[in-house]
Amino acid sequence: MMRPRRRHGRLAILALIAASACGGTAPLSNPGEGSGSPSPAGDAAAGAESDLGLGLAVVDVNGLVHAEASGLRRMGSPEQVTVDDQWHLGSDTKAMTATLAAILVEEGLLAWDSSPADVLGLDPQTVDPALAGITLEQLLTHTSGITPDLPVTHPAVWSRMQAETDAEVVQTRRWVASQLLAGPASYPPGTDYGYSNGGYVIAGAMLEQVTGTSWEELMQERLFGPLDMTCGFGPPEGDAPLGHLSVGATLVPVSPGPGSDNPVSIGPAGTVRCDLASWAQFVALHLRGTTGDTALLPQDAFVRLHTPTAANPEYAYGWGVRTNGSSPDWADGRLLLHAGSNGRWYALAWLALDKGRAYLATTNVGDPAGLEEALMELVEEDS
Repeated sequence: MMRPRRRHGRLAILALIAASACGGTAPLSNPGEGSGSPSPAGDAAAGAESDLGLGLAVVDVNGLVHAEASGLRRMGSPEQVTVDDQWHLGSDTKAMTATLAAILVEEGLLAWDSSPADVLGLDPQTVDPALAGITLEQLLTHTSGITPDLPVTHPAVWSRMQAETDAEVVQTRRWVASQLLAGPASYPPGTDYGYSNGGYVIAGAMLEQVTGTSWEELMQERLFGPLDMTCGFGPPEGDAPLGHLSVGATLVPVSPGPGSDNPVSIGPAGTVRCDLASWAQFVALHLRGTTGDTALLPQDAFVRLHTPTAANPEYAYGWGVRTNGSSPDWADGRLLLHAGSNGRWYALAWLALDKGRAYLATTNVGDPAGLEEALMELVEEDS
């Protein structure tokens, strides 16, 4: 049961969010910064205020327990966000892509040690020998050696991705995969960790290859549909909140369209949008999977999805992981966590697996450190 709301409400939290966003945004080339570990929020600029949107949710094994939303859909407009609005989740998409991969592995269409070069049928002469034997597991755990900074190391690839159309997305992903597998490797595969959006694009191309279906359609058919999730891709459209970009000290609303998100082909790394209840359905699946089989996956599949590899003990398959001394006391054990941002939106998820409880936060401002404080307040109210 939620405890009574604190008297100060969310205004101070939203001020922290605004102050953080005014300091600059995450580059558009990076749909997320990785784990989003619980920590004290940074100092807010004196007097900074914002009434932009904030969505918060508490989740248990059955789905949404509590949701709240406050603030504006766009700067300069009186229209308020609601708990039914959709929010861009950025790199919180990665856990969804990894879950989809697990479903296809269970069906025998792929294996965790499947090589992208083999699955995609690439000419061995065009593949960097260091990357020829990388696996689906390594792609999804960021231990494959694929570049962690695609726009810098492969600017021509990034330019083509930015110019693509929705109709070309499957072909583009396959082409991007071939270019990244041509190398060079950033480090010997399996020996280190490098957070790679490009690795998830390659994984998406593999899922498309073995099914003959786009990643977007697979997500709708194999994940969103069975979980009764109302989700889409890219920024929300129509009567919906707008993301906001920091330009100096000003927050500028960004309408859907060119420049409002990352390229379509980077989808498996970070373009999903959902309302809070739908996102809660996905998170609840992972809470249930810790204690037994589910309709979509058996328990041992979730054990794998939640377990880091030796190359990085703090990252699993689309989830940051905290255990033992690294997990906060309130989690009562293991904690999965992740953050996502395309520089216009920000989303944060904390899953206390052994507690059977999860906490979600979203805002239509890019990269706000204050969101962690808002989420920590929700945790305290729920305790």
